[in-house]
Amino acid sequence: MPPLNSTNNTESENVYNCPPIKHVPFPRSTSYYLQSEITDEFLQFAFSFLAASFQFLHLYRTVWWLPDTHMHQTVNFHLIDKSVALFLLILLSRRFWYSICITCVDLMVTKKRLYRMRLVLRYVFFFVITILLGICCVDIYFKHNNRVVYMCYPIIVYVIIFHFNIEPFLRTVYEGDMIYINGSPLHCCSTNPSAIRTEIDSLKKDFNNRFKQVIFTTLFNAYYGSVIPCFFVQNFVFYDIWITTFHMAFVLVGGFTTSTMFCLPANYCDVMHRAALHLGGWTRIDHRVASPATPWSKTTVWPNGSVVKYSGDFYRSHGLTTTAIPSNSYDNKFYMFFQNPAHIYTILSLIQVVIIVTQLFVLYFATEWHQMLSLGFLVLCNYFTLFKMIRDFFLTQRIYESESNIYARNLSN
Repeated sequence: MPPLNSTNNTESENVYNCPPIKHVPFPRSTSYYLQSEITDEFLQFAFSFLAASFQFLHLYRTVWWLPDTHMHQTVNFHLIDKSVALFLLILLSRRFWYSICITCVDLMVTKKRLYRMRLVLRYVFFFVITILLGICCVDIYFKHNNRVVYMCYPIIVYVIIFHFNIEPFLRTVYEGDMIYINGSPLHCCSTNPSAIRTEIDSLKKDFNNRFKQVIFTTLFNAYYGSVIPCFFVQNFVFYDIWITTFHMAFVLVGGFTTSTMFCLPANYCDVMHRAALHLGGWTRIDHRVASPATPWSKTTVWPNGSVVKYSGDFYRSHGLTTTAIPSNSYDNKFYMFFQNPAHIYTILSLIQVVIIVTQLFVLYFATEWHQMLSLGFLVLCNYFTLFKMIRDFFLTQRIYESESNIYARNLSN
């Protein structure tokens, strides 16, 4: 099949010759109601902080219900190191307080001074948090000596992932070099292949940053929310290792799905989907089954089913239009991954169902009150995440199924 335009065509000529790509309007009013950053950060803080609280409950619970005991509280609060608890509270809540500060600055400062004020706020807030955490670490060092190094392990992971960038430490989702509206990058429909590939490169960078944030946030919250309390437990305190280990695993996996839902909401994946439709993809084929091929050109928009020759190999395009580079595996993966984002929510929903079933199974055999309370909290949190996943799955599936039917009719005509 011949290309849609010659290599010397202008963008206006591309628009005239290209088959139209009409995106189905995404119902933004039902997509999380464009949930605010403050709400997202508060939910993540509440999950991680309550996970740490229940881990302390596993470690320091009492037998207050026995008639001959002198205990009148459910937890031995005097055994909990106050500096460790304060360190966890400051660290786990930093993004929530920073999101409130950012919102206040946005409301009070004019647009001309907004960037400068945000920059000042970022460094001032980071300096204050560092000072408070340093004071806690000094007190922990005098009490526990070398065990204070346990607090610093995630710093190594952070430097490896984000280098010395402060923004990922203070925000779960932060803007890159693109134009953002309500926390999602803005998609620009274009028929210029170079502009499409440039946009895809920016979107891939933004997605990689979000995925790295998911991994770091999951490990960070699970480490400080469930592992650190065990490192500073008193030597004479007896606790159930199996229950604390199960709690760590559930917080880790549950935190991963929760962070993924916050970093990759449905309206964000819709932007990636729209860009993927303009990008298209290539499948490498054998030269014996290749029809007369056309040399691939970087300035050409190729229709569905085009056969091109690139670097001595033959490729067939798939998608309504294709502007990707045939040998670029990252472009093909981007197209396959976001061609139908409903598959993402299908996988996440299956993972979440497995987590909930496992937690219910463990809860069924739990015999102590603190185990039931902790597992009940985790199950309720995972039910909330599962509800959001299933809602996004049905929403995106219906939208993209209708869109596929429209494009199928266009290809047949």
